[in-house]
Amino acid sequence: MAGKALRQLRSLDPQTPEIPKLQADLAQLEEDIAFAVAMRAMDQFAAADKWAEAYEVAAANQKQFQNYEKFQQRANFVGRVHNLISSSAKMLAAPDLLIRSSTQKLAAELIADAATTQSFSPTLTRQRAALEAMLQDYTTPLEIIVLSDTHTFVEVKSVGQVGAVAEKTIQLLPGDYVFEGKRKGFVTIRVPVALRPGDSGKRISVIADEQI
Repeated sequence: MAGKALRQLRSLDPQTPEIPKLQADLAQLEEDIAFAVAMRAMDQFAAADKWAEAYEVAAANQKQFQNYEKFQQRANFVGRVHNLISSSAKMLAAPDLLIRSSTQKLAAELIADAATTQSFSPTLTRQRAALEAMLQDYTTPLEIIVLSDTHTFVEVKSVGQVGAVAEKTIQLLPGDYVFEGKRKGFVTIRVPVALRPGDSGKRISVIADEQI
Protein backbone atom coordinates (compact mmCIF):
# COMPACT_ATOMS: atom_id res chain seq x y z
CA MET A 1 0.00 0.00 0.00
CA ALA A 2 2.85 2.40 0.88
CA GLY A 3 4.49 1.53 -2.43
CA LYS A 4 1.32 2.32 -4.34
CA ALA A 5 1.02 5.70 -2.64
CA LEU A 6 4.63 6.50 -3.45
CA ARG A 7 4.09 5.64 -7.11
CA GLN A 8 1.06 7.87 -7.22
CA LEU A 9 3.04 10.74 -5.69
CA ARG A 10 5.84 10.23 -8.21
CA SER A 11 3.35 10.29 -11.10
CA LEU A 12 1.77 13.49 -9.83
CA ASP A 13 4.98 15.35 -9.09
CA PRO A 14 8.26 13.56 -9.82
CA GLN A 15 10.21 16.50 -8.43
CA THR A 16 8.75 16.23 -4.93
CA PRO A 17 11.82 16.59 -2.65
CA GLU A 18 10.58 14.01 -0.17
CA ILE A 19 10.47 11.20 -2.74
CA PRO A 20 14.11 9.97 -2.34
CA LYS A 21 13.75 9.77 1.44
CA LEU A 22 10.39 8.06 1.15
CA GLN A 23 11.89 5.56 -1.31
CA ALA A 24 14.76 4.80 1.06
CA ASP A 25 12.41 4.45 4.04
CA LEU A 26 10.12 2.15 2.06
CA ALA A 27 13.03 -0.01 0.90
CA GLN A 28 14.27 -0.31 4.47
CA LEU A 29 10.79 -1.21 5.70
CA GLU A 30 10.46 -3.94 3.05
CA GLU A 31 13.88 -5.32 4.01
CA ASP A 32 12.98 -5.28 7.71
CA ILE A 33 9.78 -7.19 6.96
CA ALA A 34 11.66 -9.72 4.83
CA PHE A 35 14.21 -10.13 7.63
CA ALA A 36 11.48 -10.75 10.21
CA VAL A 37 9.75 -13.26 7.92
CA ALA A 38 12.98 -15.17 7.29
CA MET A 39 13.89 -15.25 10.98
CA ARG A 40 10.44 -16.46 11.92
CA ALA A 41 10.47 -19.15 9.24
CA MET A 42 13.85 -20.46 10.43
CA ASP A 43 12.68 -20.51 14.03
CA GLN A 44 9.42 -22.27 13.21
CA PHE A 45 11.11 -24.97 11.15
CA ALA A 46 13.77 -25.46 13.83
CA ALA A 47 11.13 -25.73 16.56
CA ALA A 48 9.40 -28.43 14.46
CA ASP A 49 12.73 -30.28 14.07
CA LYS A 50 12.66 -29.60 10.33
CA TRP A 51 16.27 -28.52 9.95
CA ALA A 52 16.53 -29.16 6.21
CA GLU A 53 13.71 -26.67 5.62
CA ALA A 54 15.26 -24.20 8.07
CA TYR A 55 18.55 -24.54 6.22
CA GLU A 56 16.83 -23.81 2.88
CA VAL A 57 15.46 -20.55 4.31
CA ALA A 58 18.88 -19.63 5.67
CA ALA A 59 20.63 -20.37 2.37
CA ALA A 60 18.04 -18.50 0.31
CA ASN A 61 18.44 -15.34 2.41
CA GLN A 62 22.12 -15.54 3.31
CA LYS A 63 23.25 -12.99 0.73
CA GLN A 64 20.42 -10.52 1.29
CA PHE A 65 21.06 -10.36 5.03
CA GLN A 66 24.83 -10.76 4.99
CA ASN A 67 25.19 -7.59 7.07
CA TYR A 68 22.63 -8.67 9.68
CA GLU A 69 24.64 -10.21 12.50
CA LYS A 70 21.60 -11.73 14.15
CA PHE A 71 20.57 -13.44 10.93
CA GLN A 72 24.08 -14.74 10.26
CA GLN A 73 24.38 -16.17 13.76
CA ARG A 74 21.03 -17.95 13.43
CA ALA A 75 21.82 -19.16 9.92
CA ASN A 76 25.20 -20.52 11.02
CA PHE A 77 23.58 -22.44 13.88
CA VAL A 78 20.89 -23.84 11.59
CA GLY A 79 23.58 -24.88 9.12
CA ARG A 80 25.57 -26.58 11.84
CA VAL A 81 22.62 -28.65 13.10
CA HIS A 82 21.57 -29.50 9.55
CA ASN A 83 25.08 -30.68 8.67
CA LEU A 84 25.29 -32.79 11.83
CA ILE A 85 21.98 -34.46 11.04
CA SER A 86 22.97 -35.07 7.41
CA SER A 87 26.40 -36.44 8.33
CA SER A 88 24.96 -38.68 11.04
CA ALA A 89 22.31 -40.04 8.68
CA LYS A 90 24.95 -40.90 6.05
CA MET A 91 27.13 -42.69 8.59
CA LEU A 92 24.21 -44.62 10.08
CA ALA A 93 23.20 -45.72 6.57
CA ALA A 94 26.65 -47.21 5.90
CA PRO A 95 27.71 -48.91 9.16
CA ASP A 96 30.37 -51.09 7.54
CA LEU A 97 32.50 -48.01 6.93
CA LEU A 98 33.19 -48.15 10.66
CA ILE A 99 35.60 -51.03 10.15
CA ARG A 100 38.06 -48.29 9.13
CA SER A 101 39.90 -46.47 11.89
CA SER A 102 39.63 -43.19 9.97
CA THR A 103 35.83 -43.50 9.88
CA GLN A 104 35.77 -44.41 13.57
CA LYS A 105 37.63 -41.19 14.29
CA LEU A 106 35.13 -39.19 12.24
CA ALA A 107 32.25 -40.88 14.05
CA ALA A 108 33.74 -40.03 17.44
CA GLU A 109 34.16 -36.39 16.39
CA LEU A 110 30.59 -36.31 15.10
CA ILE A 111 29.27 -37.72 18.38
CA ALA A 112 31.21 -35.08 20.35
CA ASP A 113 29.98 -32.23 18.13
CA ALA A 114 26.38 -33.43 18.30
CA ALA A 115 26.50 -33.44 22.11
CA THR A 116 26.58 -29.63 22.15
CA THR A 117 23.48 -29.18 19.98
CA GLN A 118 21.36 -32.32 20.39
CA SER A 119 19.07 -30.61 22.90
CA PHE A 120 17.70 -28.52 20.01
CA SER A 121 16.79 -31.53 17.85
CA PRO A 122 15.09 -34.79 18.83
CA THR A 123 16.28 -36.24 15.52
CA LEU A 124 19.90 -35.44 16.30
CA THR A 125 19.50 -36.84 19.82
CA ARG A 126 18.30 -40.18 18.39
CA GLN A 127 21.00 -40.22 15.74
CA ARG A 128 23.75 -39.50 18.23
CA ALA A 129 22.62 -42.34 20.51
CA ALA A 130 22.42 -44.75 17.58
CA LEU A 131 25.82 -43.71 16.26
CA GLU A 132 27.39 -44.04 19.70
CA ALA A 133 26.02 -47.58 20.06
CA MET A 134 27.14 -48.49 16.55
CA LEU A 135 30.65 -47.18 17.14
CA GLN A 136 30.83 -49.20 20.36
CA ASP A 137 29.83 -52.34 18.43
CA TYR A 138 32.49 -51.80 15.78
CA THR A 139 35.27 -51.15 18.30
CA THR A 140 34.54 -54.14 20.55
CA PRO A 141 36.70 -57.23 19.84
CA LEU A 142 34.98 -60.44 18.80
CA GLU A 143 35.94 -63.92 19.97
CA ILE A 144 36.59 -66.04 16.89
CA ILE A 145 37.22 -69.79 16.96
CA VAL A 146 39.84 -71.00 14.50
CA LEU A 147 39.67 -74.69 13.56
CA SER A 148 42.52 -76.54 11.86
CA ASP A 149 44.33 -79.92 11.80
CA THR A 150 47.49 -79.18 13.88
CA HIS A 151 49.55 -79.56 10.68
CA THR A 152 48.48 -76.37 8.90
CA PHE A 153 50.20 -73.20 10.07
CA VAL A 154 47.51 -70.54 10.30
CA GLU A 155 47.87 -66.79 10.32
CA VAL A 156 45.59 -63.81 9.84
CA LYS A 157 47.17 -61.71 7.12
CA SER A 158 48.39 -58.29 8.29
CA VAL A 159 47.29 -59.15 11.85
CA GLY A 160 49.27 -62.02 13.33
CA GLN A 161 49.93 -65.73 13.66
CA VAL A 162 47.50 -68.27 15.03
CA GLY A 163 49.87 -71.26 14.72
CA ALA A 164 49.43 -74.95 14.01
CA VAL A 165 46.43 -75.75 16.16
CA ALA A 166 43.37 -77.95 16.33
CA GLU A 167 41.25 -75.19 17.82
CA LYS A 168 42.06 -71.76 19.15
CA THR A 169 40.00 -68.75 20.18
CA ILE A 170 41.36 -65.38 19.09
CA GLN A 171 40.07 -61.84 19.33
CA LEU A 172 39.54 -59.65 16.29
CA LEU A 173 37.77 -56.36 15.75
CA PRO A 174 34.96 -56.28 13.21
CA GLY A 175 36.53 -56.02 9.77
CA ASP A 176 37.52 -57.90 6.62
CA TYR A 177 40.27 -60.47 7.02
CA VAL A 178 42.11 -63.19 5.14
CA PHE A 179 43.02 -66.35 7.06
CA GLU A 180 45.93 -68.13 5.46
CA GLY A 181 46.94 -71.75 6.03
CA LYS A 182 50.32 -73.15 4.97
CA ARG A 183 51.60 -76.72 5.08
CA LYS A 184 54.70 -78.11 3.43
CA GLY A 185 53.79 -80.09 0.32
CA PHE A 186 50.26 -78.70 0.22
CA VAL A 187 48.58 -75.84 -1.61
CA THR A 188 48.33 -72.71 0.56
CA ILE A 189 44.73 -72.01 1.45
CA ARG A 190 43.27 -68.53 1.89
CA VAL A 191 39.93 -67.97 3.57
CA PRO A 192 38.43 -64.46 3.29
CA VAL A 193 36.22 -63.63 6.25
CA ALA A 194 33.99 -60.62 6.91
CA LEU A 195 33.50 -60.17 10.64
CA ARG A 196 30.76 -57.88 11.87
CA PRO A 197 29.25 -56.99 15.25
CA GLY A 198 27.43 -60.00 16.64
CA ASP A 199 29.87 -62.51 15.10
CA SER A 200 31.46 -63.55 18.40
CA GLY A 201 31.70 -67.34 18.52
CA LYS A 202 32.04 -67.66 14.76
CA ARG A 203 34.01 -70.79 13.77
CA ILE A 204 36.47 -70.56 10.89
CA SER A 205 38.09 -73.66 9.42
CA VAL A 206 41.54 -73.26 7.85
CA ILE A 207 43.03 -76.56 6.65
CA ALA A 208 45.52 -76.97 3.83
CA ASP A 209 44.59 -80.44 2.58
CA GLU A 210 45.25 -80.27 -1.17
CA GLN A 211 48.60 -81.82 -2.06
CA ILE A 212 50.84 -80.08 -4.55
